[in-house]
Amino acid sequence: MMTRKLIEEQKHCGSELQLWEHFINGKREYEMIINGVFIMASYNYLSSELLVREAMKRIKSKDYVNILIGGLGMGFTVKEACSFSNVSNIDVVEIEPTIAEWNKSYFSDSNQNCLDDERVNVIIKDFYEYVMNTRNLYDIISMDIDNGPALLVREGNRRVYSTSFFRRVKEIMKPGAVFVIWSGNYDQNLVKQTKEVFLNCDVEEVIEEQNGRKILCYLYFAY
Repeated sequence: MMTRKLIEEQKHCGSELQLWEHFINGKREYEMIINGVFIMASYNYLSSELLVREAMKRIKSKDYVNILIGGLGMGFTVKEACSFSNVSNIDVVEIEPTIAEWNKSYFSDSNQNCLDDERVNVIIKDFYEYVMNTRNLYDIISMDIDNGPALLVREGNRRVYSTSFFRRVKEIMKPGAVFVIWSGNYDQNLVKQTKEVFLNCDVEEVIEEQNGRKILCYLYFAY
């Protein structure tokens, strides 16, 4: 049996955020909706974890790994980064302060209180602006701030899916680093754009379960 209710609703920077609570077979789950579009749920976390897990396999430097995560979500990507003892620093850029608050008040059990890890720094800022202005260098840069260039929830995010932005990302990557992008669909143009800047672009298909349905998403690893 499944029941569903709206427990939080906030407006910020022109966006409407909703948090829904589910009890699915007796287990409490959460769904996050932005501008009426499903973003993610606590029962869909595999692809968020794989952003870091698969990137770690590709980086050349395995010591004192410095990670930049664009998009906090429910904290699953951060939790995965925290699971690696060789990670020395995790910068998390999230535009919505409400999402950071929900991570502590609602998602802390499922994300294992990852924001309390001393290696984690939460930065409330637009990801584009952060990347364009930071002087930090990273071994892994993970970007999951929207559903992909063809499935945008926020029109303002379109600028991060461009060769000019990818060139800036490359400038803040250490030698042997990896840039990984989450997308809700396979996008040949996104592959083309990344290959204009990076030598390689590997695409991995991930199957998530959503209320008994299989949902596909894609991870683009550029290096």
